[in-house]
Amino acid sequence: MAVLSPQELVEIRKKAAARVNMVPWNKFHINAALQTIEDWFSAHKADLAADIEAATSVLGYSFTGPQKKFLVAMWLFQKAGKEIL
Repeated sequence: MAVLSPQELVEIRKKAAARVNMVPWNKFHINAALQTIEDWFSAHKADLAADIEAATSVLGYSFTGPQKKFLVAMWLFQKAGKEIL
């Protein structure tokens, strides 16, 4: 299980607080939620990489590991941009 560092948690909390006028959570709430997200992605990243590989290899193409991470980041950014707060 990957663990978010205290510095990573502070950085995310500051970004979240900047987006919300009155932050409805405390640092213990958001830390628990963020660690759960980290745990889920850590547990499923190999499956996602394999699924991307399976989907694209039939088309004769293979993304590199960094390219797959970039695609996931862009997907999350696009989804969050539409649905966040």
